[in-house]
Amino acid sequence: NTFQTSEEGIGLGEDAVLADDEGVSGMFDDNTWNLEDGYAVKEYRQDGDVYVAEGGSIQSAIEVAGVKNSDNVYVTEESTLVKAGQGTYDEQVEISDKALTVEGNGESSTTITDTVTVDPGSDSDVTISSVKISTSGDGVNSIVQETGDLTVEESSLEVDADTPGA
Repeated sequence: NTFQTSEEGIGLGEDAVLADDEGVSGMFDDNTWNLEDGYAVKEYRQDGDVYVAEGGSIQSAIEVAGVKNSDNVYVTEESTLVKAGQGTYDEQVEISDKALTVEGNGESSTTITDTVTVDPGSDSDVTISSVKISTSGDGVNSIVQETGDLTVEESSLEVDADTPGA
C-alpha cells in the first residue's frame, strides 16, 4: 500500500485491531509513505507513539506525540516514542514541555540536518537515539539543552563550522 499525505497517514483509534503480531511498527515498515511534512502513523490506542518516514516531519510528530487529555493537550509519558525511519530530515527540531524518545533507524541512515533544541521541563526526560545530527554554519550547535534531562545514545553529532577566509 502507498499512503500519500501532508498530515496524518494512519491514526489508530481505541477500537482498531491489527491482524498480525508485528503491531504498528510492522505496519509502518510494510507500507510506502509519500509524505509532505506530517507523519505516517499515530498510535492513539495506548501510548501515543508516532512514526514518521522520509519526506515527513519529525517536528510534526513531536507536536502530536502523547495522548490527548480532557483539555485536548497531548500529554507524554516516559514511554512515548517518535520513531523516524531512514532518510534525511531537513528541519529544526524542538522538544518542549514533553518527556519522550526520538529514535532513528541508525546513525548511518537517519539524519537531522539542523539544530535540535530540548526544553522538556524541569522534571522531564528526553532521549535521542540512533540518529546523526549534522549542522553547519558559524555559531550553530547540534543540540541545545535548556532544561530537563537529556540522554543521547547510539548517535553522532557533526558540526561543520564555516572557516573564516575559506
